[in-house]
Amino acid sequence: MSNKASTTTPFLDQLDAATKVDDVGVYIIDNFLSQEEAKESFEILNNSNNLPWKANPTLYRIKLNQHAYEFRRSKRNIKRASKSIGMSKLEELSRKIEKEFDGKVSYVWCNRLHPEHDVPYHTGKSSISCV
Repeated sequence: MSNKASTTTPFLDQLDAATKVDDVGVYIIDNFLSQEEAKESFEILNNSNNLPWKANPTLYRIKLNQHAYEFRRSKRNIKRASKSIGMSKLEELSRKIEKEFDGKVSYVWCNRLHPEHDVPYHTGKSSISCV
């Protein structure tokens, strides 16, 4: 048992307070990042020079209609992340999530969706989502 005093709200309580996106299994936690933090993160992560996006990714040999990036957190990759502004931003966000939710982030999958991508939830939007 840990003696660590926690200032975090338990994960399930935060999930109960989140906005559920219709039937896609995604929850949005409002104001997790400030507007400034969100804008900075979007600008960094949306730039192909900052993150090695795969323009034609596959999952189980099926072509995905989006751009993707996979970041597995390991000691080696965390050290390597310090050399890339995009991976450093993913590492920073992972640490923030770990702190806020008192958990461990071991893997990040990012999607970059554009209006021409046929993904119902994101139709007509330009966005990045990292899960």
